[in-house]
Amino acid sequence: MSNADAVAAPIEFEIGGKRYRMRPFTFREIGEYERWIQDQYQRDTERIFASWPIEEQTAERQKMLATIPRLTMTAGLSTGEVDEYVRIVHRYVSSVEGVTRMFWLGIRKEHPDTTLDQAADLLTSSVDMIKGIES
Repeated sequence: MSNADAVAAPIEFEIGGKRYRMRPFTFREIGEYERWIQDQYQRDTERIFASWPIEEQTAERQKMLATIPRLTMTAGLSTGEVDEYVRIVHRYVSSVEGVTRMFWLGIRKEHPDTTLDQAADLLTSSVDMIKGIES
């Protein structure tokens, strides 16, 4: 491990002529990100339940509540298996919203005035720049 890794030194990059610094996640950012995944899962599941008859909701709601604490960034690491929890986490992590939130959490400490919407704009502009280079 290098000293830069040991002290979680930020990496620097440029988007649109402006320099940015991104830090590795601390336990706080990991916890915030996991909480976001759990909240999204609960919100999405509740939306599905809304159209079900009430008697069918009870068992599924219990299953949902039991699933929420298992939706972590380390889901599946102990077994190495891709199970239901890993698939759920992956669905949110790989979404546009998930990538944007991860990026924003990474730059937030170095750029505290950057909002989540601004982080989304930065990602969009960087993708557009890459597409321009590839064409």
